[in-house]
Amino acid sequence: MLISEIKKQLDSDKNALRSLHTNALHLSDAWAQLFSRTILEIFRQADVSQCCVIAVGGFGRGEINLFSDLDLNFIYTGPSPGAKVQSLVGALWNAGLEVDHSVRSIKECIEIGRKDFEIRTSLLEASFVAGDRILFEKFSKELWNELHRCDKEDYLHHRYDQLQARREKFGKTERILEPNLKEGKGGLRDWQTAYWCAKTHFELDHNFRPLPLFEQLAVQNFISARWVDEIKPSLDFLFSVRNALHKISGRKYDIISYDLQKKLAEEFSQGSVEKFMRHFYKHARVLSQFSSLVLEKIMSEVEAPARDLHRIPVEGHCYIIESGENRRLYYEGDFRGLLSEQPEYFVRIFITAQKYHATLSDHLLGVLREEIVNYESVSGGSSFLELWKYEGQIGSTLRQLHEIGILERILPEFAFIVAHYKYNVYHYYTTDEHLIVTVEKLESLFSADESTIPGELKTAYDDLTPEEKTDLYWAAFLHDIGKSHGGDHCEIGATISIKLLTEFRYPFSIEAVAFLIRQHLKMEQTAFRRNLKDEETIREFATVIHDRRLLKMLYLLTFADLSAANRNVWTEWKGMLLKELFLKADSILKSDSMQGFDDFDFSKISFLAPLQVTFEDHAGFSDVLVVTTDETYRLSQICGVMSICDASIIEAQAFTRRDGIIIDRFRVVDFSSGKPLGGPQKERLVQLLTEVLINGKSLDQPIEKLKDRWKRRRFNADEKTEIIFEENKTFTLVDVFTSDRIGVLYTITKALSDLSLNIYSAKIGTRLDGVADCFSILERNGEKAHSIYRQEEIRNKLLSVLK
Repeated sequence: MLISEIKKQLDSDKNALRSLHTNALHLSDAWAQLFSRTILEIFRQADVSQCCVIAVGGFGRGEINLFSDLDLNFIYTGPSPGAKVQSLVGALWNAGLEVDHSVRSIKECIEIGRKDFEIRTSLLEASFVAGDRILFEKFSKELWNELHRCDKEDYLHHRYDQLQARREKFGKTERILEPNLKEGKGGLRDWQTAYWCAKTHFELDHNFRPLPLFEQLAVQNFISARWVDEIKPSLDFLFSVRNALHKISGRKYDIISYDLQKKLAEEFSQGSVEKFMRHFYKHARVLSQFSSLVLEKIMSEVEAPARDLHRIPVEGHCYIIESGENRRLYYEGDFRGLLSEQPEYFVRIFITAQKYHATLSDHLLGVLREEIVNYESVSGGSSFLELWKYEGQIGSTLRQLHEIGILERILPEFAFIVAHYKYNVYHYYTTDEHLIVTVEKLESLFSADESTIPGELKTAYDDLTPEEKTDLYWAAFLHDIGKSHGGDHCEIGATISIKLLTEFRYPFSIEAVAFLIRQHLKMEQTAFRRNLKDEETIREFATVIHDRRLLKMLYLLTFADLSAANRNVWTEWKGMLLKELFLKADSILKSDSMQGFDDFDFSKISFLAPLQVTFEDHAGFSDVLVVTTDETYRLSQICGVMSICDASIIEAQAFTRRDGIIIDRFRVVDFSSGKPLGGPQKERLVQLLTEVLINGKSLDQPIEKLKDRWKRRRFNADEKTEIIFEENKTFTLVDVFTSDRIGVLYTITKALSDLSLNIYSAKIGTRLDGVADCFSILERNGEKAHSIYRQEEIRNKLLSVLK
């Protein structure tokens, strides 16, 4: 048959396939078969011997769309058929097949595959098209023996790392308003990665294409048949969308852009763009979860031999494997059975991981992903409330809970905005994803410094108490929760938040969370639409906010909300306007109130004597300022003196200046009366501080006497003691939550000093009958206490002394 006749027949067959309405996966295979038949026909007419033609890439997998690449490898033995292949490729182009090709011997394939994992991947997908089939079988056998089996673990880790890197680049979620159908999360590359890894791990030969391969793994009980049944319609839908994208754009194109979404909605008879996109997100999420599940199970088996090495036992039958700065949490026992008996572990296991700054092992993630489908709801309760106190890990935990499908089962209200799409170029994400990104943007302030973030934002964030930060994070997470209900989403969201947090028995300010949600658009509307030189505008805004703490929280929420909407929404100009509004409103509110405890400027203190102690009495407490030189045990000595003098510390700030001066500020009351310190008590305090800090008097004997008095004191022993470690740029932060009692600060600070740790600053707070203290520490050599071994030593010491 002449090339012109082959081209005519190919064009006719293409037109027939374009008009064919059938399952997209079947259509994809039909395209691959059509191109294979055409190549075979032309090859038969060519004078090429000792050679075979193999398809690689999507062609090799049998996954072809209208304008997909056609990649061919010509494998030869004997003399190189380079010139003849060039003539053959020319004939393919003349027939209407735009192919990319390479010409290699088996040895060359193995050598280049060892150097380049991407080429190795393409060879993994090889399927026979034409030529010497015996040569192809030899090629396949030698590739497995000499290439694919040699360093399987390195290859699997590479593919897994590439998947994570791609998600960082194209988005950690499939719910982007203009998703990339191929490279984005939940896209076809996820599916392909799962196939490449499964084929390598189980050493399945070239006869297995993707879907049959996973059907075989379901027969072998590696994955459940339910997952394979669920993936088929989702995969078919994504292939259908890709075909439609190619058809509409007239070329290979994979971005579901705004200008094409309406056409796609019409193509799929969805009625509206919003409906079509929600349909897309649903199927992309299935593919994302399926691919993640397969990879998690494979990596779990790959890593299994190393689990018995360097185990670090932690709580609840869990243990950690630490590798450099990476920590993986494992469960010793039947985790699947544990979930069945105690479903709260769908959340509890994440709390354990947060506590030890670890990520869940692939095995745990795989079990969670498989088991959650059996539950319509999961009781979050106190476990879900706990995750909000692990600053620096809140956003990532929420993301994993959502990705696996746990979050919407804890919060039925959240299910209403999953994949909620509003055709709007202002936003980059769907509503559910926007809320999680808002939390992540807010949380970025935790570890940021002023070189990367405006100073006012960082200062406002650091100034908040742990309780206020928790209120703020909840407001960020729920601020658009009312969007899918119609009406004013701010008011609706505030109402939902009150109902939800009341049911959770939220321990902090429900009113603050609802206020921030209700007013979350107020600051940007005022800053961007009103004249900020008009004093009446500023005063009106300040009157609505009415509280300096709420103003700081709203400022931070506005920053996070705008930053999470779109990469281009937060600009330097907008930041300047918000800063101007914040400072002017804060000035008005500040003039109407007394200076707060946290408004103190340590840098302005003059050091005039070896020990300076000053008192300032207020209506319900005394402020005590202690200035002296830094020495080991200094903070614990001061706290010990306070305890001996019956001064109960209700709030404190400890600060070490660069010049070696410590400035400790305490808000105290008399332990027995709960009133400001009396004159004799102050005199005794100064006298004992002088004896201890200047003259070197030991506290051992007075503290022993005090212990006898503690035994007769009653305090709330129900407060669970928890030790949480966080990292910032300079220090290791140790958060201590425990029951309040006289001398508790002395006990904690002495224990830290006993461990040869330097305490550079401390923020100490008393709430109800419990304390929440945060200490910034370093080792004596100036390094952070990062190792989990060291952190466990610190935790065990503190738990021991606080019993």
